[in-house]
Amino acid sequence: MLLAFSIPLLNSLGQTAELTKSDKMLYQWNSKVLDLGTIKQNKPETVEFKLKNTGDAPLAIVKAEGSCGCTQIAYPTEPIKAGKTGILKATYNAAVIGTFSKTIRVTLSSGETETLTIKGVVE
Repeated sequence: MLLAFSIPLLNSLGQTAELTKSDKMLYQWNSKVLDLGTIKQNKPETVEFKLKNTGDAPLAIVKAEGSCGCTQIAYPTEPIKAGKTGILKATYNAAVIGTFSKTIRVTLSSGETETLTIKGVVE
């Protein structure tokens, strides 16, 4: 059974808006942007984005895609249980010298879509 409740809020126009339980974020990332600093050209670097399920039901990463073929993504295929943490790994293989910023688009079973970013400088 789904129980819903609402809390009246005032928005910037002074109108009342409703906040329902479904509006509450049910997860938390350790960070949405990770800076690799200076890395070597053609030497893959892996970062980990940690996703904590702060809700009371399992949460799954449905899909995760990098903005280019130079970024490989690995994430848990099983749902993350309530109170537990899942790890999304992004491995970037820099072919070009200079600054970079690559994004990862993540779709969650809760319906939300998040954008994660890795950035740095390639020497």
